[in-house]
Amino acid sequence: MEQRRKLDVLSGTSASLSERLVDCAREAHNDDEMLDVLEKRWRTLSSQATSKSSAEEENERKELQAEVALLEARIEERRREAEEKEEELSRCVDAVVTSRALVKSTEAQLKLEIDAMAKELEESKQRSNQLADEISSRRACLEMRREREMQKRELESVQRLIEEENIRKASIEEQLQSATSNLEQSVAERKELKATRRALAEEIRLLKEEIRYWEHRRSSQLWRSHNDMEGGELEEAIEEKFGSLVDGGIGEVRRSHGTSIEEIIFSPVEDRLRSNATDNHVATNNRTLDGEQKERAEAVVQQMQKLNWNQQSMKITKTATLSRTKRRSSRHHYHSIRRSAEEKLRAETILQGKCLKVKSTGGSVLFEIVAR
Repeated sequence: MEQRRKLDVLSGTSASLSERLVDCAREAHNDDEMLDVLEKRWRTLSSQATSKSSAEEENERKELQAEVALLEARIEERRREAEEKEEELSRCVDAVVTSRALVKSTEAQLKLEIDAMAKELEESKQRSNQLADEISSRRACLEMRREREMQKRELESVQRLIEEENIRKASIEEQLQSATSNLEQSVAERKELKATRRALAEEIRLLKEEIRYWEHRRSSQLWRSHNDMEGGELEEAIEEKFGSLVDGGIGEVRRSHGTSIEEIIFSPVEDRLRSNATDNHVATNNRTLDGEQKERAEAVVQQMQKLNWNQQSMKITKTATLSRTKRRSSRHHYHSIRRSAEEKLRAETILQGKCLKVKSTGGSVLFEIVAR
């Protein structure tokens, strides 16, 4: 750039010098014309000097000599200026020539530099293309790595889900086993209840037969002879009566503290029938009993009634507990089956990338698989 600037300056100076050289040549031409004019005038004056007087001629000759001297001085001065201008012009020409040579050399250097820069630019373009290819390949590699990492994470998540599902499956199997065991237990209890129901029905039938027998005996001599009994005879009669009932397989009488009855255990039906029979007996014989006998009879009747109530309440409580346990086990079995089915469906839908909807309508449950 500096060389180009110098070249511009030199070209400007050479143009100005060429213009000055033209001006100097024009001035020299004018001086030559003036010199020719003066020479012509000198000739005319010299030709005219012969006709004039000597004094005038001398004066005119002096004037002409002075003018000629001035003109010669001016011509010399102009010649020196022309020579100087020619020298300056030659220097300018030399400078122009050197500047042109310099310009040519600088142009050649610039061309070489431009070619080198073009080559460098081409090489840089190739390098940039190579770098772009490398960057694209590295990006592709990074994307592949990211995809692999994502796939690894997905595989790990799927493995976790599979492990969780295996754990849930094991828990569901345990629940199913417990539910099946509860169901088997409930079935066994139901069979036992059916067997006990049959045994109770058979026992009730036998009791009815024995009740008929004892009702027949109540109307016979045993109940008629109670008016003549005193003190321990009433107790012996009650013992004989209840002992015979025990011998018949209806209940059990336990004694302690002498002759008093401490505990009597009967089944609910036996207690109800026995309490009714004893109430009727006490009511019919209440007129003939005195003091202590009456108190003993009432104590026996109260003890029997109390035991009857306890046995009935125990039986009712046991039945209610069994029915509640049965209902609870069946509900637990139903809910465990429902939970296992729901968890299985939910696991399958999660593996398929879908969602599970659960709708409860009354007693039924609807499962619907929908997209996420």
